[in-house]
Amino acid sequence: SALLYERQLLLDALTQDPMQQLVDHKVDVERLKKLLNVISCDRVVTYEGFSSIKAVVQFRKDAVMNDVDSYIQLGFEYERGPMQQNHVVRNDITDKGKGTYIKYRIDFNIDHQQKHPLLNVECWAQGEAPSVEPAVPLDGWDDMEEEDDENQMKILKEDDLQNGRIAKEDMEDVDEDIADRFAAYIDPEIMDSLLHSLGVKMEEGSMFF
Repeated sequence: SALLYERQLLLDALTQDPMQQLVDHKVDVERLKKLLNVISCDRVVTYEGFSSIKAVVQFRKDAVMNDVDSYIQLGFEYERGPMQQNHVVRNDITDKGKGTYIKYRIDFNIDHQQKHPLLNVECWAQGEAPSVEPAVPLDGWDDMEEEDDENQMKILKEDDLQNGRIAKEDMEDVDEDIADRFAAYIDPEIMDSLLHSLGVKMEEGSMFF
């Protein structure tokens, strides 16, 4: 019953379309809603301020899908908690015992095949709430290799991200001492593969939602 409830929440979100990203894709959305099932969903909250959500959503194969035997699966992972040493972007944040780390990740796979990283977002905040300053993007994920993304991200965190390199040179007006940092990566080839497998045509904004 818990998974049915989670499924209904997803269906309601797609129906309500709060960002109005799916207005031109009603037929595709209604089709995918009929195929959608929540396979697992685990939520964790601790007294230390850590929280996480891990979920797996599956779309059963229908006649419109391409190169699929049984299903298409999306894995979602969200984490939020106090910043730890392996999350550090600026050494002074960890030294003062402050900061919040947030990670959001989506993986994609067909049937029992290998999982591919579709989306990765990591955020580093100096407090428990977002900064009033515009968030500063960090450089370094452009060359992330699909087959070794975990090791690649670890290297980038230790080398590039700890140095707090700013991806855009026109950020002079941002107060870097209080601005949040973020790094985001989306693989356009994996996104195109997902769209092709699902048998839908959507612009990036609609598909991202």
